[in-house]
Amino acid sequence: MRHQPRGSCPDGDPRNRRLGPDVTIAALASRQHGVVTRAQLLASGLTPGQIVRRTRRGQLHVLYRGVYAVGHRELPRRGRALAAAWSAGPRGLLFDVAAAALHGVRESSAARWDIALPQERRWTGQRGIRAHAVSTLLPEDITTVDGVPVTTLPRTVVDLAARHPARTVEKVLNEMVALDVYDQRALDTLLDRPYLRGTKQLRAILGRQQAGTTVTKSELEELLIALCDTYGIPRPRTNAWVIGLEVDAWWPGTLLVVELDSARFHGSPAAFERDREKGNELVVGGYTLLRFTWRQLVDDPAWVARTIRTALARLGR
Repeated sequence: MRHQPRGSCPDGDPRNRRLGPDVTIAALASRQHGVVTRAQLLASGLTPGQIVRRTRRGQLHVLYRGVYAVGHRELPRRGRALAAAWSAGPRGLLFDVAAAALHGVRESSAARWDIALPQERRWTGQRGIRAHAVSTLLPEDITTVDGVPVTTLPRTVVDLAARHPARTVEKVLNEMVALDVYDQRALDTLLDRPYLRGTKQLRAILGRQQAGTTVTKSELEELLIALCDTYGIPRPRTNAWVIGLEVDAWWPGTLLVVELDSARFHGSPAAFERDREKGNELVVGGYTLLRFTWRQLVDDPAWVARTIRTALARLGR
């Protein structure tokens, strides 16, 4: 998908031009989160000298070379993101952490923006911009979010896996599931692409996340019972009912409940929502709720046992 800021302003209204360039510029800025480029200003009818004079009068504010805020610098985050992308020229786009934040799967308050460009383009970046030369970007890796050019969400995940710890990527994947934007087919397409950094790391992360997704609830409960026996913890009652809710495990005489999670990446969004509703009802009802996954039960049983034992102790058991 193309995302160039067209110098000819194809979406400008000719009627605005007849009223003067400032009307055209204001209309353009309103559609671009308060941001315009120098090429757009020239196409709207301003001369270089008029751009300088409007900058001195505070009608335009230089954000980066060739990128301006119209009227004031108090831009929404989308406007700052668009300005950062355009600072690299018409082919710049948000990348890495900045892309994940724009897609809404990772919070970021960083003052520096990650911007990608084709590797053949030599550019060292500007203040607050971290430039990445990326030779593997294909047209299908590029999209826009509210008019801001950015790598697609699947491509963003691969790029994160190439540059960040596994836990960072796991959190993004979890958020994708919660927002119902997880697309395994799209990720598989990228994982099969040769010479793409991050695919090996992402395969390993997905392998760990998806391990045990075919394990049944009863098998998870058996693992929990065996763990309790091994570490000298009283056995819970499984498939128990408390305050009108069925829970995976409950220790009679206490307010401790354990829920066992499986098929994290294949459970439906509706099931995810139901689990969260149940968890909230338990907490409001005064219960302490612990959640464990198959991987935690198998790979770190000592930590699981320690967590359960601590919770029981605090609840007076």
